[in-house]
Amino acid sequence: MPRRTSEQSRLPEPMRVSDALLERARRQVEPRWKRTVRSALRPLIARRYRVRELGEGFQWGLPLDLPEGSRIGRYVYVGAHGVIRGPVVIGDFTMVSSHVKIFGNDHNPNVLGSPTRLEFNTTQPPTIIEADCWIGQGAMLAAGVTIGAGAVVAAGSIVTRSVPPYAIVAGVPARVLRFRFDREGQVEHERQVLHRPALVPAAG
Repeated sequence: MPRRTSEQSRLPEPMRVSDALLERARRQVEPRWKRTVRSALRPLIARRYRVRELGEGFQWGLPLDLPEGSRIGRYVYVGAHGVIRGPVVIGDFTMVSSHVKIFGNDHNPNVLGSPTRLEFNTTQPPTIIEADCWIGQGAMLAAGVTIGAGAVVAAGSIVTRSVPPYAIVAGVPARVLRFRFDREGQVEHERQVLHRPALVPAAG
């Protein structure tokens, strides 16, 4: 059995939403019988994939792929047929659609005198998806990027660098099309949604 790496043990806590929104999700997201069934299955899934944290309300498609040691927040959805490499942290209320791939930087092309095929990176930077994000179907994310709170990644996009909070990105490589809210809207959204506000960049 693979051992948990020091990088996995240092993964940050998933970004949290407010307690009021958590209570709202408990009422709205699924009927009580489904919540009971999922609550019973969640510890089994956590053990099966050896994830460090698997939050309340987790929903999934099959087949499911979760990397060992990862931390998954509350009311997260992870769709079917994903391929997720390296440690990930997914914040509350984030949706990761089907066929999403997070690809690892598992080879090192910068070793003089050695072919890339023979050089492997021994550490893997964590991929962090903050709260209230939506990763569209078939999107691909480079390992180690951060998807900021409230960001939307359009279906089929390839994300090669970190995405600012509340940005809507699309394309190959993904570029910012617009922001969900202006700066004042971002601040107000975070006040109402996030349990621990994130840094908010100027929209533009």
